[in-house]
Parts: sequence; structure tokens; C-alpha cells
Amino acid sequence: MNKIAALQATKHSYKTVPIFLKQAEKTGLFDKYYICTDINDPYGLNDKCIIHRVNDMGYSSNILSLIEIINEELIFLMLEDFVLEDNIDTKRAEQCFQFALQNTQIGFLRMRVGREQYRKKLFAKSPKQLCRPVRKDHKHYICLQPGLWRKEFIKYCFKENENAWECELNGRDRGKKHKFFDSYCTTRSILASANFIIKGHPTPPYIVYLIQNRIPFKHLGDNPQVLDKYKKVCMPLVKYLEKYKIRGDWRSLL
Repeated sequence: MNKIAALQATKHSYKTVPIFLKQAEKTGLFDKYYICTDINDPYGLNDKCIIHRVNDMGYSSNILSLIEIINEELIFLMLEDFVLEDNIDTKRAEQCFQFALQNTQIGFLRMRVGREQYRKKLFAKSPKQLCRPVRKDHKHYICLQPGLWRKEFIKYCFKENENAWECELNGRDRGKKHKFFDSYCTTRSILASANFIIKGHPTPPYIVYLIQNRIPFKHLGDNPQVLDKYKKVCMPLVKYLEKYKIRGDWRSLL
């Protein structure tokens, strides 16, 4: 079975996709990538990528359209502004793929989890193992954190014309009613990811990534307002950059 990663990225958030792909390739976990986008000439991709071009219909509709061209049963789904970090437990990630494949009642397997206090309230009673069922009354019974989905469970939980926030909340309530599929989560974070954009604004991890990898800010486009946002985020990071010895002429990237 091919291991599939899928995401939707409209023109407003596509700039993180080449970075997502570069980081995902480092893990060696995925055989193919499916990307739903409204960009006519997507950049920064490789021959493992399959592009599904659409007019942006909103998050849920884009994903539902995308999975129709995917034949595999299991799909690793991520939000477009999440980027995988280097510290990934690839051995346990492989175990998660195999566990989800063998246990057909798993509709969703979340692979990133919060701190111990959060985990104590998350799991239903079950044997102590790497992947455990989530309590049906938990507010994050399903969510859009990185994880494996069964294609049929996506179709059940996702409905047309919902944004990501609506899809997560309404999808959770729909998912609880499924008579066969259940939501699972790992008892420890297998994948680490950083959120690079929040409400259209760059986050510190994104700025640091650009600087560490010597990526000029013009990578972000030529919109003066957009570039100004990134500069404003970057300047307060000087102490952070120096603390972690990320030095050099980083101002030349602006």
C-alpha cells in the first residue's frame, strides 16, 4: 500500500507547500503527495506530487474533491500551514500505519498529542498500547491535527461548504455517531509540526526556518504589505536568533 499525504493549499497559503514537501521528504514516510490547489502553475514540487486543480470551494469541499482521485484507503491529512519538523519518530510512525491498516475500525488516528494532563482525559478505557481509542465525549474526538484518516470516514465527517474550523467542530459531532469507525490517538507525539501561518500572518517558526535555510523573503512574493508583515515579525526575534546562534547577515534576506 502506498503511503499518501494529502493537503489543500489555495493561493493564499500555497507558499508553505514547497517547505512542507521538503520537510516531509526528509522523513522518508510517504510514497505520494496529493495537493489540491487553485494555482495554475504550482512551484516547488517533485515527481511524487499529484496536483488536483480546482476553483477554491472552501476547506471541506476542496478535501472532498481531492480524495475522489485517491485510490488508497488510508490518507495522511495535514493542514497546509503545518510543516513537519525534523524530530519525527519514523519507526513508530510506520507502526501507526500498520496498526491503522490492520484495525479496520479506526476511522481517524491522530499522531500528535498534548501534554500529560491533556492525555489523561483523552483516552477511553483500553489496553495500554501506542494507539488507543479516544473518548466519545472528548471535545477533540476528531480534529485536524496531523493524522491518518480512512477515506470513508472523511466522507462521513466532512460536509461541503465548511471552513477548517467548522469542519473540525461539526465533523467531530458527526464522527461520534458513526456505528463502526472510531477515533484513535497515539499515547505520545509521533510527529512534530510547526504552524507557519496563523490568520494570514507569519509565525516565528516560519521566520526562523527562512533564516536557517537562507531563503530570501522575496520567496513570499512581491506584495509590499505582505513583506512588511514578515519584517515586523522578524525584528523582535533578534534575541531569539542570537540565543540559538542563528547569526550571519540575516537582514540581507529581507
